[in-house]
Amino acid sequence: MGGIPICAEPARSENDMLIAEGVSKNFGGIKALNGVWLRVLRGSVTGVIGPNGAGKTTFFNIVSGFYAPSEGRVLLDGRDITGLRAHQIARMGVSRTFQVIRLFPFMTVLENVLVGQNRNVPHGLASLFHSLGSGKEAKRKDSAMELLDFVGLADHCDALAGELSYGSQRRLELARAVAADPALLLLDEVTSGMTYQESMDIVERVRILRNKGCTVLVIEHDMNFIRKICDHVAVLNFGCKIMEGTPLQVQRDPEVVEAYLGKDDQ
Repeated sequence: MGGIPICAEPARSENDMLIAEGVSKNFGGIKALNGVWLRVLRGSVTGVIGPNGAGKTTFFNIVSGFYAPSEGRVLLDGRDITGLRAHQIARMGVSRTFQVIRLFPFMTVLENVLVGQNRNVPHGLASLFHSLGSGKEAKRKDSAMELLDFVGLADHCDALAGELSYGSQRRLELARAVAADPALLLLDEVTSGMTYQESMDIVERVRILRNKGCTVLVIEHDMNFIRKICDHVAVLNFGCKIMEGTPLQVQRDPEVVEAYLGKDDQ
């Protein structure tokens, strides 16, 4: 109620960081996404919510180049990135975390963040570690340590990533994603498995990133997180966008409540 019509085409503006135009994705006979339109403004935090199986991670996988859409297209800062590979989109300024943590468990915490700097290294991962013996080593390590301090892991820099607690691994994955200095940061359930206090700490980290000019698109089940940080929220259900608006508008919408809780026949 009070939100944007679900089939409305987003108006174009110079402030657009990301526009998804009628994006669909089919897996055999299953339509995981069905004509999703979404506009993400530069410098904003936009949430994508919905029940399990709604198509949220599929949408992220299309934006970040892990999947190509079956229909529709994706524009990043006015450039058509539809069908580009993940490494190409990463080099255009998109970085992400994953619903299932994807760290290098047998590398140190510091080394995982250094890997995240790979987008800014001209010749790839091998040259990144080769350069650690060069004059650039101190600068890269200093930058990585600043990020570890930002997420509260500086004291664990020499520990193996696989030895961290689950919540600390989530924070490390955030630091590694931010290490690429992204224009658009995709956070896929970044607070999953965290305590309330840990989640609120991530809210503060995301708020700082936004204030520094980073645009954030976040998938999250924790509505408290969504209310505290998001400027705008889109709701998916069975692959379709059923509503979008402010967090308050979304929370009060009967169709959204039904999608999460089911219909009360009484």
